[in-house]
Amino acid sequence: MNRACSLILAAAAAFAVCGCWPFHRSPSPQQQFLEAINHGEVAQANQIWLHMNAQDRANLAHNEGIVPEMQPNEIKKQLEDHYTKEMEGQSDVSDQQVESVTPGTGGGTLQDLRSYVPTPAPAPADSQ
Repeated sequence: MNRACSLILAAAAAFAVCGCWPFHRSPSPQQQFLEAINHGEVAQANQIWLHMNAQDRANLAHNEGIVPEMQPNEIKKQLEDHYTKEMEGQSDVSDQQVESVTPGTGGGTLQDLRSYVPTPAPAPADSQ
């Protein structure tokens, strides 16, 4: 009895360790989908999407199951550095790099339609 009990406990422990081992997990379907999209593998992303169930798609919509490329501490540090430089007047983006676009100057708006329609010729006068 004692030997059978210890054998069952050993088997249960082995099963629990194998099932919960963190290095044997594959990426979540959400992570696989986003990696395929980011690498331009649209066909693979389509297949992953088709094999996702409704819960996986809902998790993707809520950003669950996704491993960020950067750790939150790195993001905080970059934001702090950016705003510190901005406060000191050493912004990363200069005014010369930013282009300003004036809407409506390049054509293609509804107000430009008159220039595309030819003006009608005057009607000939009746000669009696």
